[in-house]
Amino acid sequence: VWDVGDLWTYSVVLDGQALVEGSPDLEGAELDLLYGTATLQVMGVEEFIIGEEIIPVYRTVTTAVVVGDGRNFPALFSVTVDGYLTAVLTLTEYLRVGDLALLEYDKHIVMTFTAEIAFIEQTVDVADFVESGVYSPPLEFYDFPLAMNESWNSVTNLTKTYSGSSDIVTLPGEPEYFDQEWIFLVNATGDGGFSGCENSTKVWQTNSDGEVEEWRWWCPEVNHFSSRWTNDI
Repeated sequence: VWDVGDLWTYSVVLDGQALVEGSPDLEGAELDLLYGTATLQVMGVEEFIIGEEIIPVYRTVTTAVVVGDGRNFPALFSVTVDGYLTAVLTLTEYLRVGDLALLEYDKHIVMTFTAEIAFIEQTVDVADFVESGVYSPPLEFYDFPLAMNESWNSVTNLTKTYSGSSDIVTLPGEPEYFDQEWIFLVNATGDGGFSGCENSTKVWQTNSDGEVEEWRWWCPEVNHFSSRWTNDI
């Protein structure tokens, strides 16, 4: 159970190259790993009405700022340049009280690239967009209490909508619909990568082909994950 105001702080590493691969406007650009810090805070407890059911949810906000070097970056300059990319993420999530299943999210991403041109530092906007998602039914990442070798499936539909602009990714103009089936597995216990989290439990999220989408170390001492990796930037 969380309280309003609960706060967690994390170190963040983002694979910058994964952001530019596949973007024709940024062909040839190279990005190093982006490093920074994120905070995750419980902002409130609200109620969602779905059909005839009233569901209490936590509203959490994650804020992160990461920075990394980039080379051969066009970014609206007249020539390709070297500099650094700054990305600011604000992620609002609505998680069902009790099992922390995810109902909805809003992911706001702002990116800028800064380079020195003619001895003058210049910054251009690369992206400023919001991705909103709704899960029906909610996505159940956890199945408390977590037990070694336990597994479960979560079948859901994800609806995504976008607003804003981006030179890195192409934003769909219409809503996107995804039928998803995820397999979750608890396959490790032990050190969650943080002091005091020696009794953590590792939960894996994979698709039907066994490809890993995400994993998290759940740490009961801090009542949240102590470390996390995700394929979903």
